[in-house]
Amino acid sequence: MIFTKNQVVIAGIVGFILIIFIFMLLGIIPGLKGGGSGDIRQTTVATLTMWGIEDSKNDLVPIFASFSALYPKVQIQYRQFSNFKEYNNALLDALASRTGPDIFAIRNTDLPSSINKITPAPDTIIPLGTVRQLFPQVVNQDFVQQGKTYALPLSIDTLALFYNRDLLDQTALAVPATWEDFIKTVSKLTTFDKTQNIALSGAAIGGSAKSIPEAADILSLLMLQTGAQMTSPDFTSAVFNSNEGKNALTFYTQFANNRSKSYSWNDGLANNLDAFAQEKTAMIFTYHSSIPEIQKRNAFLNFQIAQIPQPQNNPKAIAYASYYGYAVSKQSRYANIAWELLAYALTNAQTGKNYVDTSNRPPALSELDRTYQNDPTLGIFARQALIARSWPQADADIVQSAFSKAIEAVNENTLTVERALQQAQDQITAGMVR
Repeated sequence: MIFTKNQVVIAGIVGFILIIFIFMLLGIIPGLKGGGSGDIRQTTVATLTMWGIEDSKNDLVPIFASFSALYPKVQIQYRQFSNFKEYNNALLDALASRTGPDIFAIRNTDLPSSINKITPAPDTIIPLGTVRQLFPQVVNQDFVQQGKTYALPLSIDTLALFYNRDLLDQTALAVPATWEDFIKTVSKLTTFDKTQNIALSGAAIGGSAKSIPEAADILSLLMLQTGAQMTSPDFTSAVFNSNEGKNALTFYTQFANNRSKSYSWNDGLANNLDAFAQEKTAMIFTYHSSIPEIQKRNAFLNFQIAQIPQPQNNPKAIAYASYYGYAVSKQSRYANIAWELLAYALTNAQTGKNYVDTSNRPPALSELDRTYQNDPTLGIFARQALIARSWPQADADIVQSAFSKAIEAVNENTLTVERALQQAQDQITAGMVR
């Protein structure tokens, strides 16, 4: 067969394209090997800085190491801070001088105050549907706004009931599952000396932050369980001074009222963790993160952990969450790569399992919450993550202070429940509109 000149030219062009395509697939010419993105990852050069609080470098090294197999030329520098105050001051200073980290941690209640500092996750890296599928509802509530994901967690901690098993066994009392049973159990456990001072507290509840650091969180939990609306829909004011809010504060403070049958605590007693470790109180409400502190105070304490009590006949169980999420800074030069790292670290079940096994912290992924639900230590927290809730706060420090002052005012009879809540509501609203 005789080819025309044009046919010869076309055949030559097609042959050349085929040769180039084969070379690209073989990696001789960069471009297509590994599906296209592989070579880009292999050649991407960047240094990512990441700041956190609860996670140690040892907790994250396995994640960084395996991520390096995808991005061998991306270096990750991690800095851990010892407490939130030190961390927050350093972060604000660094962001102000434009020397902040690419990735930083935020509290689950802090998105309203941090959103302007964050680059949301690109849909091409972490689609919103993936977030809703992989994480408990509280993550979507805390870190998603207007269809954009601003942060994601490695772990979710929740308030739980810690109890001294020996003290409950000695009185043949069951662990209370409802608040109604809790009141009865506290009354039976609490004992008084000859001068009517508390000798053994049934539970550390009812006090302000002076003796119970988790006081504001416990009150928030009770408000959410009773159905209180915490803020206006447009997030311009606090609105919890309602019948539900008043019922929650009244319920909470009854345990610090020496005229109440439920009296079991006051701010003159030791810090709740100290009292629990010294076996001066039978029950406390705290987080998984408190376990090392309790064991440090008393390595031989025989304590166990139960799910947070629920209102009787309440069809919808609610726990209270307090945790950190990781976000990407607006100042980052490598925002997409930073989100690639977070996607790898936070949405992969095997990576998440390795993190849980290394850090011994409760998981964040719903799949892992179900995997660990029967674990003797993590199980309670894994199950509670699936029913956890919180509420957005413009300034969590103001909320903590305002709630603690409201509790203290009621306990000292300087304000009624309604006036104390109104004062707290006004303080929190002022922090929202400043």
